[in-house]
Amino acid sequence: MLYLEYTFKPTEHAHAHQAEFWRWMSEREPWFYADFHMVRGTSWRMENSGTRPIIHHLVEFDDTDSLAEYRAAVAAKAKEDPLWEKRRMEQDLWYEIIGRSIQTSSPADLGFQR
Repeated sequence: MLYLEYTFKPTEHAHAHQAEFWRWMSEREPWFYADFHMVRGTSWRMENSGTRPIIHHLVEFDDTDSLAEYRAAVAAKAKEDPLWEKRRMEQDLWYEIIGRSIQTSSPADLGFQR
């Protein structure tokens, strides 16, 4: 598995309108990923060590080819559908991306689950 991680922090606007922010996030998730069949799944983690949370969003892919296909599909959709791109860019009102990384699963079956 391959994971594209986005790390972001909510904007001042999001901090001041938290209920609206989380509603927007909940509605955006299925809308945004609906047409991207190469995405295996997503997960979200919150880091609550300051006055405003840091949010980690992982997007899961089978391999690097799937990730490349995803990036090309997002770029193509942004060019072909101005209304979709306008809605996508609403994210700037709600959060600032402060980091991106690519992670992989370990080659051995590791981890502890109950």
